[in-house]
Amino acid sequence: MRPCVIRVLFSLNALLHTSRTKVLTTMYALMSYQIALITECLMTYCTAVRALTTMYASMPCEITLCTTCLITYCTAIKGITTMHALMCYQMPLITECFITYFTDVRALNTMYALMCYQIALSTECLITYCTAIRAITTMYALMCHQMALLTECLITYCTAKRAFTTMYALMFYQSALCT
Repeated sequence: MRPCVIRVLFSLNALLHTSRTKVLTTMYALMSYQIALITECLMTYCTAVRALTTMYASMPCEITLCTTCLITYCTAIKGITTMHALMCYQMPLITECFITYFTDVRALNTMYALMCYQIALSTECLITYCTAIRAITTMYALMCHQMALLTECLITYCTAKRAFTTMYALMFYQSALCT
């Protein structure tokens, strides 16, 4: 064989070998790239699944939080409403107690005034009673005194009559003696 042909064959072999190596390398690179892509896709898929799961978990958590907030809000509104209702109820009770207190104070004052008036009336009645007793006693004493005076006057009248009669008799007796 000619050295020229050997060289060409060798060059061709070398070229084929190089080409095959390049093809193999390219194939290997493509496979590696494909494996990397698959791995990446798998990772992305897992990540996406995780992200979706997390998102789904976050959404119920958010809904639960919103529901809790709403329940808490409604409970707070109910609590505030109840508190307001109790305060409103307490205010009429305080007003009622205040009115009752004043009414009681007025009632006590009126009772005290009535008691004082009753005591004054009782005292007045007692004084009037005592005065009446005194007046009746005085009247009785005056009547007794008047009766005593009348009796005395009557006795004096009778005595004076007797004295006059005796005097008249004595004068007649003296006149008779003188005659």
